[in-house]
Amino acid sequence: MSTVGNIVRVLLLLVLAAPLAHAVDTQAPLLHSITVSPDPAAAGSGVTITLRASDAGSGINASKLIAILLDPTGHGQVSITSAWQSVGADLYASSVTLSSFSVTGLWRVYAVLVYDGVGNGKMFLEGRDYVKKFTVTGPTPDGTPPELLGLTVAPTFMIPGSNASVSVAI
Repeated sequence: MSTVGNIVRVLLLLVLAAPLAHAVDTQAPLLHSITVSPDPAAAGSGVTITLRASDAGSGINASKLIAILLDPTGHGQVSITSAWQSVGADLYASSVTLSSFSVTGLWRVYAVLVYDGVGNGKMFLEGRDYVKKFTVTGPTPDGTPPELLGLTVAPTFMIPGSNASVSVAI
């Protein structure tokens, strides 16, 4: 056998033994569904948000999942940015405790951000990509404004540029 024949065989073996190049993941992940439990949830209790999301390329990066919840006024929000756990095939869950002073009524999952293993991400918005609402119940809100019981200023006579002490009793 010639040296040329041996070189060709070695090159052929190297080509056949080389790993195939992996396809580049350029696609954003998909969000399939959102669940909130319990529904209704009591103010001051915990709620669990479960996302069903998938990515055919590099998989979901659970450490970068984010869900934003809005209260009925649209001003109060709760962001869930950590402690997401894989709880099954394409299922990711995280829990948060609502404040005991949470606004009661119909809350909504306003936005969900999902990233894959190589950093492709997508923001899914309520109304455009999904609709997920849940009810928060609680005691009758305190509608009584605070009452001013006393106000003192010392000293009672001031020289310009001097300091004063103000005390308020509610």
